[in-house]
Amino acid sequence: MTPIAPILLRLRSRHDTPLRAPSYLAHVHDFPHRLAAVLRAIAAADGGAILFHCGAGWDRTGLLAAVLLRALDVTDDAAVEDYLESLTNAETMAALHGRSFDVEERLQVLARFSHTPESAFRSMYEELDLEDWFRMAAIDDETRTAVTSWRGAANPGD
Repeated sequence: MTPIAPILLRLRSRHDTPLRAPSYLAHVHDFPHRLAAVLRAIAAADGGAILFHCGAGWDRTGLLAAVLLRALDVTDDAAVEDYLESLTNAETMAALHGRSFDVEERLQVLARFSHTPESAFRSMYEELDLEDWFRMAAIDDETRTAVTSWRGAANPGD
């Protein structure tokens, strides 16, 4: 089985700090090799379910989930709703992990960019052009098909 976790750890920003929603789209374009490596690992993984995660679910996990949801043409509203669950669960995650996930700090960062969690994610998701990104990142046809069909479990366009 391909180890996904070490690859996901590389989905951090250039200053090794967690991604923030205003920079998600820039990260996808600035570091295409990182996301491409994760998508290739997912495409090449043994059959069955795939688990990917990070501490809270809204930075690295949120970015990867957004890409996978966009690849399956999930609606903007459904993707936003999914993303916002991470914030809804923040208190529970903090208790589970015994540490803060700095929700207030994250909200302040977003506010500096005139965003809420919903508006920041929605903006990124709406602007995420995977067709263009697949070309730019030189994603091979096999990986692209695996990602856009969720490894054959979904029919693209349905």
